[in-house]
Amino acid sequence: MIQYITSKSNARIKDLLTLKDSKVRKERGNFLVEGYHLLEMALEADQVELVVTDKVIRTIPDHIDQLIVTSDVIKKLSSQVTPQGVIVVCKMKERQIAYGNRILYLDQVSDPGNLGTILRTAVSFGFSDVILAKGSCSPYNEKVLASSQGAIFNLQIQEKDYSFLEEMKEKGYQVLVTYLHGGKSIDKVKIQEKVVLVMGNEAHGVSEEVVSLSSEKVFIPLKVMESLNVGVATGIMCYHINSVLK
Repeated sequence: MIQYITSKSNARIKDLLTLKDSKVRKERGNFLVEGYHLLEMALEADQVELVVTDKVIRTIPDHIDQLIVTSDVIKKLSSQVTPQGVIVVCKMKERQIAYGNRILYLDQVSDPGNLGTILRTAVSFGFSDVILAKGSCSPYNEKVLASSQGAIFNLQIQEKDYSFLEEMKEKGYQVLVTYLHGGKSIDKVKIQEKVVLVMGNEAHGVSEEVVSLSSEKVFIPLKVMESLNVGVATGIMCYHINSVLK
């Protein structure tokens, strides 16, 4: 169904604005993305519930409602400086029962830009699941969604406490924890087929509680610098694991 709305104070528009709040998103199981690229990816993933646009999009399947609004309404809903004219209400993916062989566990990664980069990296190197420890940035944050470039539609994402790592070890997964104060260089470690890679907080790294649950403590050998941005470090780790296992 196609509906036309011109007022920024319309009740439906006010309701959509509440999805900018992480608590509301979690309660309702919905989130917003922007732009034609993310619309295409959301359609392919079958996660689109509603399209808000400044003009009718003829390629949208008939069972998906469209709200045709003014540019002022788009600007009110948008988080971008220059909106593309399309905002999509998506439903969160229901988790499948089985985990993939490559899992990324993030121990309180808090910066939205870093998380978005990490999600994009995970998809690129064959990781199917991303697990977020409590205290991590929401994967449905506007900045995360923008920087991840739709990676969220190709991942299973969950929030789990540290007991998840014990559970995975019992299921035969190798738990690789990045750690600057000991362990082995990543290129010296034998990577197993089923692996959980653990990356830590930007300022504090991986917590000692999580380090104690590792199968192997690993680090990236560096020259001059002591450490890397977590997004860059995750990219190097994921690339190495992918190159070994592919």
